[in-house]
Amino acid sequence: MLVEEIILSDMSLTLAPDETKDLTATVLPYDADNQAVTWESSDEEVAEVSKKGKVIANAVGTCTITCRATDGSGTYAQCLVTVSDIVYVQLIELSETSISFDAGMQYTINAFVYPDNATNKTLAWETSDEAIATVEGGVITGVTPGTCTITCRTTDGSGLFAECQVKVQPHHAYVDLGLPSGTLWATMNVGASSPEEIGDYFAWGETQPKSSYADENYTYSVSYANPFLSPEDDAATANWGLDWKMPTYEQTVELIAYTTSVWTTQNGVEG
Repeated sequence: MLVEEIILSDMSLTLAPDETKDLTATVLPYDADNQAVTWESSDEEVAEVSKKGKVIANAVGTCTITCRATDGSGTYAQCLVTVSDIVYVQLIELSETSISFDAGMQYTINAFVYPDNATNKTLAWETSDEAIATVEGGVITGVTPGTCTITCRTTDGSGLFAECQVKVQPHHAYVDLGLPSGTLWATMNVGASSPEEIGDYFAWGETQPKSSYADENYTYSVSYANPFLSPEDDAATANWGLDWKMPTYEQTVELIAYTTSVWTTQNGVEG
């Protein structure tokens, strides 16, 4: 049975001078009597190829690597090789791949480009919905509540990109009480729609509301000696976005020390 098709692992390659790349050939049908192939380059000054399909880039230019069946069928496959002294971006990593924050607020994500010696590290930023959030140079501005995707793309022709999923939440009001630490406090509790509402109950380190408290239904036990929560374990962050977090013990003590509590009634609710 003669060879009917040869499939190469790459139909095109872009390499830098002295860079190598292994090409592999799949010969079909698998039960062909003779599956041996030969490799040749149309211009060895640009790139040469070994008997096993290793492509070696020599000089800037283009050439074609051809893989031929040796059974007389005339079947062959080709790979276009471009040798360039441009170092293309190979990877983009974003500091965040999923964020949530309030409408009217901004959040900055950073992009890291690899390799370090890439010729053109310029990136282009775009949003899937400007009505939800806009972006400029990694600075994302929440416009209206909703979800969208922020995309960071290379401009060097490599076609690489990275994405961050964005959730813009309704704006939550806060008040500046002039505290020494500069901490700003929300005007209402998580889960409340007005200052006089109680809001939701949360166990420390849990992000879903609880209907009741008992030692046996706590997921975590965090002492005041280590009062900081990671974002994924913070009820305020998880429910209101990255601009918010649950107060620490020290922040609560500061609030009590520098403010005065007055019994009052608001919308018929005493507190």
